[in-house]
Formats: sequence, structure tokens, C-alpha cells
Amino acid sequence: MRSLSPDQRPDRLQVRVPRPLLAGDLDDLGAPDPEGWQARGRIQALLPLHAATRSPGGVADLPVFLPAFVDAHSHLDKAFSWYEVPCPPRQGTMAAALRGNRKENDSRTAERLAARLDRALAHGWRRGLRAVRSHIDAGFPAATDCWEAVEDRFRHWADRLTLQPVAMAPMAFWQSAEGEQLARRVASLGGCLGGALDRNSQRQPGTRAGLRQLLNLSVRSGCGIDLHLDESSDPASTTLDWLLQLVPRQGLPVPITASHCCSLGLFSERRIRARARALAERGISVVVLPVTNLWLQDRAVGRTPRWRGLAPIHELQAEGVTVARTAGPSGPMATRSN
Repeated sequence: MRSLSPDQRPDRLQVRVPRPLLAGDLDDLGAPDPEGWQARGRIQALLPLHAATRSPGGVADLPVFLPAFVDAHSHLDKAFSWYEVPCPPRQGTMAAALRGNRKENDSRTAERLAARLDRALAHGWRRGLRAVRSHIDAGFPAATDCWEAVEDRFRHWADRLTLQPVAMAPMAFWQSAEGEQLARRVASLGGCLGGALDRNSQRQPGTRAGLRQLLNLSVRSGCGIDLHLDESSDPASTTLDWLLQLVPRQGLPVPITASHCCSLGLFSERRIRARARALAERGISVVVLPVTNLWLQDRAVGRTPRWRGLAPIHELQAEGVTVARTAGPSGPMATRSN
């Protein structure tokens, strides 16, 4: 895609802007800056398009103006791996997805990972993607070499895409010397620390201590935090409560994101509202993944799912929680992540 030099850019650009993209109280679209609609690549003014100024083909021929696309939760290290390690036919369960993930880790190489990253990022770039946060597995045998590939490819794409890695590892990993070393590497890339917590990990000794260490390590290294929490159809999966208990009410000096939070949708209305208020108070954002979790949650062979497997989006937003929606991996529809 060729960029225009400043003297090549038009003073005014005729486009169709979807009304929901404009501020709700914006009625008068007069231009505060009559000199032009953009300066230094940023929009300066909006003018209503009158009939006399429209293109010869009419409004229908004008391009649609959209903001750049952002993927707030991807797994680029698993990109296109559906064809290498597919979920068993007709299953699509969380357990099958995790088995496939472990199998893929065993065969992962730095070269294969670099090729996946390039293919996925090129795929997204051509379709308007301009920023990606990607969880990248850590804590497995070939992880060190693979993270070198991540650093190399992310820097290669840095002039076209804003990229943020999230190191995803078991909680025990963050209590090791290797975890400290990886945190410094992730910090140099402006990334986040993360991992996955659910009912199974709650039963494992040391998990809560590992989460506490992850929080402390994130603050020391200046990394943000993005955790897979309660991606489960078990209402006893309450690791979100652990996070709320360990993060002080005033929050932390680094951004925190809770991803998935599926089992929260099984709580009573009162409990949902209480958790939502606690999240908002601590400044913790939530990322929900409808495509992935509608595919995986409450799913079993020969049984109709009883619930939708989603976090309570409207209730979270009503209490002031910032919520983002994205696709995620582990399903046949999430092309870039599979």
C-alpha cells in the first residue's frame, strides 16, 4: 500500500462515514478548521456532503470510511495450525482444543513460528488490520528459540502494525528464573505477562502464589497483564475472584485485562453486578471472545449446549467496565488464529 506525500493528499476527502462512528451528540458537522480535513495524517474537521459536491456516481459510489481494525486478543503462534492439529471432528470441546495445543507445542519450531507470524500478519495487514495483541505460549521446551523468532518478526512488522505480545505461561513459570528473564524480554517489546486460570488450576497448589508473583513481576518490569480467566462452563471456576482479591482497589500502575470470563455469565445477577463494580473500580478491562466461546463452551458430543458461554457484556458495561470483543483461536471460523 503506497502512502501519499503531504503535497499529494487532497484538501477534502469525500467518503461515507457510518453514523455510529460519530459522537452521539454531534449534530452540526461544521468544520472548526476550514483550511482542510486533515493535518499530519489526522482528521481535523468533518463537513456534511451536500448534493452539489458529491461524486458523479452519487453517494453509493463513495468509499466507506472505517477506523483501522484492532485485534485485542489473538494467538498468532497458533495461526493456521487447525490444518496441522485439528480438533477431532464433531467435538469442538475445550478439552480437545487444549490437547491440540499441547500437541502443537511439542512440534513447534522457531522457523515454523516465524512463517506463521508472517503469513498471519500479512493476511491481516491487507485487510485493514493495524494493531494486534497476541498471546504467545511460553514455558515449553522450545520456547526460548521461539521467542527469538517473535522478537525478530514483530520488529520486522513494526513500521506497519502496532504489535503487543503477551507471554502466556503456567503460573509456576513466573516464579522461576526463566520467568524473570522472559519478563525483561517482554518488557523490551512493550508487552504483557499472562497465563490461563480456571477451576482445574485452582485445585493445584501454588497457583494463587504464582498469580501473586505474576502481578509483582509485571509491576517491577513495567509489563501489562492479560490473563485468560474462567474460560469454563463450570460455575465453580472463580479465578476472577482471585484477581480481584490480589489487586488493590486503587488498581496497579500497569494495565490489567481479564480475557474470556465465561463462567461469570452463570452467576446470579447480584453477583455479576458486584464483580463488575469491582472490576471497574480497579480499572480492569475485559475481552470477550464470542466466536471462540460459542464454539467451545458447554459443548459435548451428542449433547445440545444449554448456555451461550459468554461473559455478561451488557452488565459489565453498565458498571463502567471497558469491554472489547474479538474472535480468538480454537475454532474453524477464526481464520487468522488457526
